[in-house]
Amino acid sequence: MGEGTIRRERPLEHSHCYRIPCAERLYFFALRLSVLPAFWVRARLTSLVAGKRIPLSDVLARYFRDVELPRIQRKLGIEGQDDAIAAVKVLTYLHTLSGVIGQIIEMTPQRCVRLESRCPLSGVFSRHFCQCVLSYPTFTAIGTAIHPDLIHRHETYLSAGDEGCTLVFEQGAS
Repeated sequence: MGEGTIRRERPLEHSHCYRIPCAERLYFFALRLSVLPAFWVRARLTSLVAGKRIPLSDVLARYFRDVELPRIQRKLGIEGQDDAIAAVKVLTYLHTLSGVIGQIIEMTPQRCVRLESRCPLSGVFSRHFCQCVLSYPTFTAIGTAIHPDLIHRHETYLSAGDEGCTLVFEQGAS
């Protein structure tokens, strides 16, 4: 795209998900399969060099913030948006790719809430794993990369036996 070209925003479907072509889904899964082992190695090597344990979640959060998030924002046509709506759109895109089913139940620039009723990983991972490895690094990275005062909370967990996952992005105190 040339300079001055306006990119159209990819629309959310009525069910609060994105229509994602098969090739885009396959690319996403191939990328995940190839980079996750590399992150584990990077966390271990960084820990050795630093002389202290660097959590895998920190390495994942940095990668997501610096590489993955800008790519997703371009795909969605929401570069430059810096509010809770942008954060929940990125979350919805990632969860549509991953087969998570849910809906956005509140959406304002200051606060967005997504309620998820089905997740293919909820029966596989514990609440602790979801919280420490999946939810915290990725969703916190989404929020703070979009706007430094955007706070993420994961209030309920399917993996803990709750009826759904409640994910909140909210503008914090400046």
